[in-house]
Amino acid sequence: MEIRPIHRLPGRLRVGYDRRRYPIRQATLAQTLLLSQEGILDVTLNGVRGSMLVRYNPAALSEREVLALFLALGSKYLEDADLLESLGAVEPHRSLLAELLGQTLRHVVRSLIMPPLIGRVLTWINVAPRVVRGAGKVLSGHPFTSETLDTAALCAALLSGDTRTASSVSLLLKMGERWKTSPARPPTAIWRGRCWLPMRLPRCWMTKGRSGACLWVLCVWAIA
Repeated sequence: MEIRPIHRLPGRLRVGYDRRRYPIRQATLAQTLLLSQEGILDVTLNGVRGSMLVRYNPAALSEREVLALFLALGSKYLEDADLLESLGAVEPHRSLLAELLGQTLRHVVRSLIMPPLIGRVLTWINVAPRVVRGAGKVLSGHPFTSETLDTAALCAALLSGDTRTASSVSLLLKMGERWKTSPARPPTAIWRGRCWLPMRLPRCWMTKGRSGACLWVLCVWAIA
């Protein structure tokens, strides 16, 4: 498999590959085969950008050996029909931007066409799991965590009757969680180094997943 190193740190290597030459199914097979190798701790595939983030044990493997593992993944493996079939259903990776825009659009449309009473009921249903998690943190002796603070903000808005704010906060939290867990999220080094904004975003916005949703605050608040 032909790859190009993009970024490297001890125990961490990001490589890029040609998405046209290696479609998502073959890239997923390469990810699976790499994970089976001794010394490889984790492989995160980004099918949208055409890259893989490999975390490995420096005591067991060197960077050169990790790159050699990629080179060993030739057509003998990546074009093997039995291996490809063994993967089962492989969902194509969607653009993170498209997902976040879709969530925002659904939120705006729902707030415009849905009767207020139904909207309030759905908002309570959506935030209920967060309230339960926050209450669990408090009962376990951890009152000052992100979950408890999120719960306090949502409860304050709901108890004051401001379901619009509660709904918007819930949306932003969901978007932040999606940002944090998405393999399609751009590397933070690229955001910090090539940010198009006149003033680069603070480092905390890039490293804390939930704060990534702050990019959408102005859009949601202005439209919702």
